[in-house]
Parts: sequence; C-alpha cells; structure tokens
Amino acid sequence: MNRPAEYQVSDALSSKQKGDIAEARVAELIVLYGRRALSCYKPLSDDEGIDLIVKEKGTSLKTLYLQVKSRFRLSPPGSRSFVQTPAQDSIVDSYQMALVFVYFDPDKGDIHDKL
Repeated sequence: MNRPAEYQVSDALSSKQKGDIAEARVAELIVLYGRRALSCYKPLSDDEGIDLIVKEKGTSLKTLYLQVKSRFRLSPPGSRSFVQTPAQDSIVDSYQMALVFVYFDPDKGDIHDKL
C-alpha cells in the first residue's frame, strides 16, 4: 500500500530521530497493552545501552531495562528480511535486560505488527 506523498515518512529524518520515534512507539504499546499496569521511563542519557525502563505501577520496584533496535528499511530492499546487529558491548546478560527489535513500516506509518 503506497501512501500519497503528503503522508510518506520524510527522508530528512536523522537516525537519532528514527530511533526516538521507534522507542516512543514501543513505550506506548507497552503502556497500552501490558498485562499489568506498567509505566515507561526514558533515561536522560543513552550511554549504557538502556533506551527504556519499564516498571510495574504501584509500590513494586520490579523493573525491566529495554534496548530498542529499529530499522526503517528491510535488507535487502523489497525483501521481508530484517537484519540488525547490535554491538556486543551493549548487550548485558541479565534477566532484567531485554532487546526489542522493531521494523518501522514507512508504508503504514507505524511499526510492523510483529515485534
């Protein structure tokens, strides 16, 4: 489905802007569809590979740290393949840390149905 030109994702977006858009959408979906009441927080800096902090609402201090990796293009173009290679040093081996891979579909103007 091709959208009219006025609704197409801008080619002028920087990789930082694309990442911020994907992270915001992931946070929205977590809050909307979480099985429990959840809150999402975004750290002020991105120097430890943590893009979002997810916490159960209320008195619980249970937290999950997320690193969101996003793509706005499939590799190779026209395929259905999503290729993302995170830096080894950004991956923390902990049950509290998770990687979320997101394909932002420019034709839909939203992230793909399957995260």
